[in-house]
Amino acid sequence: MAILVLAEQVPPEIVAPLRCPQATAMVGDVWWSFGFPNGDMLGNSSTGTVGEALGYGWIRLDTDSRYPVTAGYSGAALWSPAYAAVVGMIGQANSKGDARAISLRQVDRCMPKQNLRALATWSVEAAGEAALAAWGWVLEQDPEAIRHWRPRARGVTIDAERGFRFRGRTAALTEILAWSGRSGERRTMVVTGSPGAGKSAVLGRIVTTSDIGIAASLPVDDSAIRAPLGSVVCAVHVKGKSALEVASEIARAASASLPDQLSDLPLEVRAALAERATGRSSLIVIDALDEASTPEEAESIIREIILPLAETCADLGVRVLVGCRARDDGGDLLATFGSAAKILNLDDPEFFEEADLVSYVLATLQLAGDERPSSPYANVCIAGQVAQRIASLADRNFLIAGIVARTHGLYDQYPVDPTEVSFTPPPLKQFFITSCVSCPR
Repeated sequence: MAILVLAEQVPPEIVAPLRCPQATAMVGDVWWSFGFPNGDMLGNSSTGTVGEALGYGWIRLDTDSRYPVTAGYSGAALWSPAYAAVVGMIGQANSKGDARAISLRQVDRCMPKQNLRALATWSVEAAGEAALAAWGWVLEQDPEAIRHWRPRARGVTIDAERGFRFRGRTAALTEILAWSGRSGERRTMVVTGSPGAGKSAVLGRIVTTSDIGIAASLPVDDSAIRAPLGSVVCAVHVKGKSALEVASEIARAASASLPDQLSDLPLEVRAALAERATGRSSLIVIDALDEASTPEEAESIIREIILPLAETCADLGVRVLVGCRARDDGGDLLATFGSAAKILNLDDPEFFEEADLVSYVLATLQLAGDERPSSPYANVCIAGQVAQRIASLADRNFLIAGIVARTHGLYDQYPVDPTEVSFTPPPLKQFFITSCVSCPR
């Protein structure tokens, strides 16, 4: 094995994610690789299953592909669909077309000073952290980054919409970051509030500002509180997912064995993290818990994932931050947490500032970051009066206030008279059905 240090960075679109699971954790998993058999310059691919964990970090690759592994595959990356990452490198093929590969975990052990695991957590390294994290989750590689985290954090409807309109929420963000940094904190924190209170926006702010790439792209006048770079090690958007799907996402991020049942997760995550304990706080963010595939799955996520992780991995720096409504179709979600959770209700007076809502409405009305030429709301004095009116009618609801402001900002030819702005926030489910707009929660 040899590690090459490149003189320049390569384009991110050709960089594959890396994971370092134990060899035994990959037995039975599907593998895939692309090589150049027998000097074929066009190359070919092979696939199969991991048959056995061998000695010294090697694994046996059993081939069920029409095109087996032959000479010319040596040095090829070993892709794991289960971990959605490169997990090893092919080293030897036999006459039957099966092969052996060395795991990246073993390579890291053999060359510890090369910081191989840091390649999966580049944002932490770029932030100047000396310690290596055992986590391999990166926001840029998460499909939910585009669908959920980035638009919610920016206060826009979809990721294709330009602009940064998140404003304020100082008290809530301060409380969350203070809790996440406490040593030995075993309670999880649950951010709740009425529909439209901005739960996903607050959690999205934590997730995205932890990412060095997104943090660097924020406007110079962005003064809202940010999370420490690299502090979020895994973010899961629960909407429509089962408890086992959520557990698998967390296990992949930790390079832990993928759980066959929920009770396996805390033990596997702890085993994976104990090898590379860094002393840093590792924040797992779980949003939209109330939108799990069923109420029963939501309860299982709380009882068998969230609470055990928070309780058993706290000494390794793990903190679990959750966003959810107080109730789902199964009843009182917050009661399921009991005394094991610290509740932060965005509806409480200490966490709501009217000025935050007005500032957000003003930014949305002016389409901040994607300004409309000849906008009737370019004048701050004119736009400010309209924003104040919309905010007062929205009854502390960021969701509805944002939609109303965006509609005026996009389509008004002349500034609306603030006294003529009138709307009654409808029930949220009805609003989603009739508006036909994808909105921040």
